[in-house]
Amino acid sequence: MSFSRITGWGTGALISLMAAAVSPISLMAVAQEPDVIAPHNEPGVIGELKIGQTAAGELAGTGESEAAGFHTYTVEVPEGTDQLIVEMTAAADLDLGIKHGEPIIDYGIGADWDMGDDSLEPSATLTVNDPEAGIWYIDVIHGLYNTESVPYELQVR
Repeated sequence: MSFSRITGWGTGALISLMAAAVSPISLMAVAQEPDVIAPHNEPGVIGELKIGQTAAGELAGTGESEAAGFHTYTVEVPEGTDQLIVEMTAAADLDLGIKHGEPIIDYGIGADWDMGDDSLEPSATLTVNDPEAGIWYIDVIHGLYNTESVPYELQVR
């Protein structure tokens, strides 16, 4: 497994993080219907995405709220895959993390993800070159202390 370049948080290997400066609302308006829709009031594991699928959800901050503060997806990466790309577009700042083999437990400083984007940007792209085969965990996190819901779209390529 190799990663493209170091531009953000990561462990054990080179990483590549890119945050796009685009309008997430305009991207969401023209996007196709997602393959998976996460219930906005349930945190935790949402389900499996297949490479090429998209998901949509809505998250709220870690304060008092009916909406979830994080969603976890899994993706099975087959042996011989050249690249795993996870793209997230949100209406406001959300964090994105991925990890091979086991769920992400800690976020932010000291995060246990293999690669993550905790910038203040509403969009992020994580690229893993020559990813290890097996289950990868993908977390979309709203770590701010407010209760404003933030819609997002996630694509795995």
